[in-house]
Amino acid sequence: MRGLTPFFAPTPFFAPTVALVHDRAESDPHRYVSLEQIRKRALGHGYRVETFQLGQGGFSASRVQGILEARNIRGVLLSVTSSASPAAKLHFSKLAVVTFGFGLSTPSLHRASTNVTEGMLAIFTLLQERGYRRIGLVITPWDNFRAEHTYSGALLHYQQSLSKSRRLPIFSLTDPLPEENRKAFKEWRRKYRPDVLISVNEPVLTWLALEGLRVPEDIGLLVHDWVSIPEMNNVAGMDHRRDEVAAAAVDLLAAHLKYHEYGIPAVPRQILIPPKFVDGDSLRT
Repeated sequence: MRGLTPFFAPTPFFAPTVALVHDRAESDPHRYVSLEQIRKRALGHGYRVETFQLGQGGFSASRVQGILEARNIRGVLLSVTSSASPAAKLHFSKLAVVTFGFGLSTPSLHRASTNVTEGMLAIFTLLQERGYRRIGLVITPWDNFRAEHTYSGALLHYQQSLSKSRRLPIFSLTDPLPEENRKAFKEWRRKYRPDVLISVNEPVLTWLALEGLRVPEDIGLLVHDWVSIPEMNNVAGMDHRRDEVAAAAVDLLAAHLKYHEYGIPAVPRQILIPPKFVDGDSLRT
């Protein structure tokens, strides 16, 4: 009869499964992509998603491997923070795998990520248009390494067009003690006198306030990894558009599953999503 769904129509429960293997809690605002975004896109391809957390409080790599084999799960999305993750110990020969970002660099797999270089170069142009002349980058070595040095690379490329007096060195948040970082930051800022910072939201805003500096009247601030959380309301930043990264990764995985392409690829494919500038009160107009 018209209007009735055939009894054999696939439902999310009976759909084939792909795995999301991750090493960060779902509540972490900087987790590369959300489970909700992945599930929404996967459902459009006819897949349901099951999650496996690695490391402390989760599974070992060998345990995940056993579960994937027992359940005949051939598609895997990896959302991990570094090549030191237990995910690197998985055996990929019978799996189609796509990873998010550049946290896992070895082995080299298909990936979807934000085009940080494109975003940073666009931000430099925008800051110049708003009258900023001394742009400072404040970043942890871990964030820069995880992004394959695209933050520092974009800055050094941009600085080639500047006079040497306007080429500010990167300030690295390297000390494990927050107070020592604050003191080093204060010395760096007073020495090089940036008029705008590309940085994390916290603790830089606190450090500037302790020095009696007003944002944006005395110094501008743009968050290099902006996410929609209350702490970043009215703060300018670069949105990595994780929803689009999630969609691209799922699309790529679905294509490899369709053509039964498994194992570590000879030629890894990369989809780079352009980030989006988010304006805010931390920059002058």
